[in-house]
Amino acid sequence: GLFNRTLYMEQLMTTGGGWQDQIGGVVGGVKHITTEPGLFQVPRISWTDLKIRPNMELSERFLLYYTGLRRLAKNILRNIVGKYLDRDPVTLGTISQLREKSFEMKQELDHRNIDAFGKKIAEVWELNKTLDPGTSNEQIEAILSRIGDLIHGAKLLGAGGGGFLFIVTKGVEETRRIRQILTNKPPNERARFFDFDVDEEGLKVSVL
Repeated sequence: GLFNRTLYMEQLMTTGGGWQDQIGGVVGGVKHITTEPGLFQVPRISWTDLKIRPNMELSERFLLYYTGLRRLAKNILRNIVGKYLDRDPVTLGTISQLREKSFEMKQELDHRNIDAFGKKIAEVWELNKTLDPGTSNEQIEAILSRIGDLIHGAKLLGAGGGGFLFIVTKGVEETRRIRQILTNKPPNERARFFDFDVDEEGLKVSVL
């Protein structure tokens, strides 16, 4: 009910969007979410324990970098949905590939294969750009070119265009070097790294 009400509100506000963000925020943990075709979506959720070994810090291999670039996802989403409704063959094929990649990425995480997961992040990023070139821009690609040899993959979170960059590094030393490179010479005065962790509990409501 909450998922669909949020979806309905987004359509009323003309911002577009789907059901994934509200499920991701309300339900805790690292998860793979699927639904069947139809007007009323009933999500199926499959969880993954992201810990590679006891006491592993996510920051050893995963980085969250705010690019300092602001974007509105509305136009990107509108372009993609428009091509989907037009039954554009490239768009339909790309969406099908993205769906399959999500299953593959879940499997790589289940097997604690972070290298393969990172490489699939790179594949997904290229598929995202195939859907709409506006997903990326010159500033984003310039950031990625500076750290390309140190990462397995990276992509903007959400629809793209700017915002937060999720990075999978090749190792602990590469993580340190990326932090040094982008901290010593950031692309703009707003750009910075954010510490993050997985919320295992999800949304909690307290009544005072």
